[in-house]
Amino acid sequence: MRRSEILAGVLLLTLLSTSCKRSGSSEPITIRVLRDPVFAADLVKTNLEFAQSKPHLGDQSLVLANKDDVPYWDVNQRLTGFKPHVFIFNSQDSVPDDPAIRSALGYPMLVCGVHTAFIPTSTVGGDREAAEIYVRFLISHCPAVEVRQAPPASEPEQADAHRPPCLTAQCQKIKKYLKDHYCGESPFGNGPDDGCDYKEPIRSGAKLTVSFHCDWNEATAKSSCRQLGQPLPQQREMLLRELRHVGLPARGGKDVTFSAVESSSGWLLMSADYDHVDRADAHICQVVVAVDPNGREQVLRSVRMKKTNSDVPEVTLWSPHDIADVDEDGKPEFVLKGDAYEDHWLEVVKIQGNSAKTIFSGLGYYL
Repeated sequence: MRRSEILAGVLLLTLLSTSCKRSGSSEPITIRVLRDPVFAADLVKTNLEFAQSKPHLGDQSLVLANKDDVPYWDVNQRLTGFKPHVFIFNSQDSVPDDPAIRSALGYPMLVCGVHTAFIPTSTVGGDREAAEIYVRFLISHCPAVEVRQAPPASEPEQADAHRPPCLTAQCQKIKKYLKDHYCGESPFGNGPDDGCDYKEPIRSGAKLTVSFHCDWNEATAKSSCRQLGQPLPQQREMLLRELRHVGLPARGGKDVTFSAVESSSGWLLMSADYDHVDRADAHICQVVVAVDPNGREQVLRSVRMKKTNSDVPEVTLWSPHDIADVDEDGKPEFVLKGDAYEDHWLEVVKIQGNSAKTIFSGLGYYL
């Protein structure tokens, strides 16, 4: 056989091998979603937007496989039969109280304003990362809707999505840490019996380096904010870039305020808030970003541009509070203050690989 033929054969085999590897790695990841059809219509537009955003994990695209299944008379059977990566209930009241089932479901997350979503603990690896991408998309893109009840329905007791039941020993450990370090008077306001007012946080190994303070200006009938400290230029540009992704106007930089908590280990917890008031309307968007000691960024929270009433804003925002090893696993977690109209609570976020997971939400107070 001539040398040129041998080289041609080797080249062909190499190309075929490369092609096989690429085709194997580009197989899509299917996210299995189990949900109540009573509210399935709420997700149609958002699911379409999710598909149009061309979601991917690494070089693998993400696709949805939705299944509507009612009634949820046997959650364990649904978990083992359909094996959903994401399990969405109509509301918190639809979730069984059985501790074993709640443990299997994992941590509750609020989507579309009222529906309670879970990524079951059986969802692991790439499937879990893909499921987290989808749920984060629902949280930031699905508009708030009213809870729809499937007949027959009785009037449900109001669920507190920001303070889900804390049933595990790990959750109780985190809760104790938060109460010891950040809670003052308890109970406080009209909050739950185990809620609390905030106090000046007891930070160990972290400090607030950038903040802002706002006062009401009677002359202009507007809130006037002044910046206390500034992020570094590259940090500022990064935060503004992320704000642009959620709708910051081209000339909106003057209405942006910044906050930052920095740990002695080099981690940063930063936020950028855009709040522009035009008469009775407020235009608001926000990002909260964690930055590791090597400069890698992870968006923890994002609020797309929203127009709302300036006196009674219908929007949830977060502010950096602390960086601490809250669950005692030797790695830092990020403590946020959640704020909605007359409702305030604490959240703990953990970074796992390339995704962020909320591992606690609760305490605080409401009026």
